[in-house]
Amino acid sequence: MSDRMERGCCRCRVSSFLIFIFVLLVVLSVYIYHVHRALQDLVHSRRFRSSLGDGDYAAAGYNPIAQERIGGTANGYWIQRNHMRVTEQLQQQVQEVLKITTGYGYEIEELKRRLSEVETTVREELNREEARTGGSRLAALEHPGSQQEQRKQMFYASSHVHSLRFLPLKDVQARSRGDTHVHHYFISALKGRGWAEGPPELFTFPAEDGNSTLRHRLLCLRGNSTSDGTQNSYALAHKEELPIGARLVQGTTLISDTLWDFRNPWHSMFNLVQFIYWRLDNACTRAQNLVVFHQAEFRTHLGDWIGSVLSSSGLPSVPLDINKLAAEHPNTGEADDLPIMCFERAIVSRRGIGGMTLPLRRRLFDEMRCQVRRACNIHVNNMYGADAEETKITRSIRHVNVTLLVRQRTRGFIDEGAWRRVLQEQCRPTQNCTWSVIYVANMSFCRQVEAMSHTNILISAHGGQLANIVFMSPGGSLMELFPSGWLEMAGHGQYIYKNLAYWVGLHHEGFWRDPLTPPCPDPSNARTCFSYYKDQPIGINTTHITRWLKDVIHKHQSIPLHTKDHGKKENISNFIDQNKCECST
Repeated sequence: MSDRMERGCCRCRVSSFLIFIFVLLVVLSVYIYHVHRALQDLVHSRRFRSSLGDGDYAAAGYNPIAQERIGGTANGYWIQRNHMRVTEQLQQQVQEVLKITTGYGYEIEELKRRLSEVETTVREELNREEARTGGSRLAALEHPGSQQEQRKQMFYASSHVHSLRFLPLKDVQARSRGDTHVHHYFISALKGRGWAEGPPELFTFPAEDGNSTLRHRLLCLRGNSTSDGTQNSYALAHKEELPIGARLVQGTTLISDTLWDFRNPWHSMFNLVQFIYWRLDNACTRAQNLVVFHQAEFRTHLGDWIGSVLSSSGLPSVPLDINKLAAEHPNTGEADDLPIMCFERAIVSRRGIGGMTLPLRRRLFDEMRCQVRRACNIHVNNMYGADAEETKITRSIRHVNVTLLVRQRTRGFIDEGAWRRVLQEQCRPTQNCTWSVIYVANMSFCRQVEAMSHTNILISAHGGQLANIVFMSPGGSLMELFPSGWLEMAGHGQYIYKNLAYWVGLHHEGFWRDPLTPPCPDPSNARTCFSYYKDQPIGINTTHITRWLKDVIHKHQSIPLHTKDHGKKENISNFIDQNKCECST
């Protein structure tokens, strides 16, 4: 009885001590917060601009303009100057105090973490002692065999699941905090770099830098909602404190979130090909898994086009299905029955290729083009396709391939025959020019790549099929077509392929917007009108299109046949060998 009373007293003392320490930390945190706010208010209240005149007068100890402003006395001038000096000293001292206060804040956070570890250790020791004397929850651990270890793990994991703090995967308050390039809604605890350009913005778990908050912590995701991102959540956990029932996903997992979708070629490319650069930047490392989100909602399928790009580039192309993982490894923890995935190593992307510098983007797309061509067994010997030496027609002008890319549903051609006649007239074999018409909806992925790889001038309506321009050799040209109404209503989205052409080293030759598109039936409703204009077919102005195409063909054929410096002048990489990739596999 005395031993049991002694253990009870020991537990009371330990609990009281832990409660006292916790309350002390809370009070100290509140105090430091108020001191920090008071000091900031003091700094702002003391700031003012000098009302003195020219520096030359001040250096001489006399300023008539300043005297006039402060009442015409020299004494006023010296009083104000001394006031400025004292204020500057006070500001420096306040800044030093703010730095010290911030340092105390970090130390308090570290002390809280250590206190949590001490509390866990003490509880474990007390429970072990009770297990040896009977009447404890851990008494069952005395049974031999694998069941003993399983029950031990269940106890520890169920105690840790309460210490993990799961936060909403989609933070609906992030936008109100300011710049969304810094305060992103997806895993909002991660602060972005803002508008600064550089490599793709990727976050690694466990962190590889010295950040004490993320270092040695694994990313865990809980929930399986495909309709509400706020119902999914995340936590950062040490490996030894993973909650019971969590599925530890082995290897490297690539995680991407987008506002749009992963079926459209443009949107999916923008938000996934940054991982090609990740491979380049990590000695061609391979990842094993892919997890994708649409506004923090789970998605389990990609479009065929982007899936082919990823698989050709040595990246996983089939997203993990969290529901299948949950069925294989059900959560038996005490918290809830939502599936939990923790990742041995996770690479998180929230902005895709946004914020990349032009040289890095071109390096990325050069590698992407090379890997896809190799996977499709397509070889291009020079960036302008067949030379005059190969066609044996003439050695005086360069050979040019012109392709008319036709959409078969929305934004098709009203009179496709008229477009064919313009091509036939302006692109003649006797002028070392050939042309073709292709329907991308009927072509396999590799046939699309092959057609683009041998195209010098592409003519097409705006749409997802233009993502294929990434497979054209640098130096080619794009002529882009629109129905009417886009210029006024489409916003910056109508310029995405102009930007893409620039990123991959192509020449965007401008837009043609059909002026004869029938007007919107209800001009007062902008949203309805754009939906109307968005999918209208495209006509032709034969005179304008003929002159436009003739000028573009002439520009291509004006380039000398054997100019070695052209690729360098245009800052185009892989000019000599389009099939040499940085990553061999």
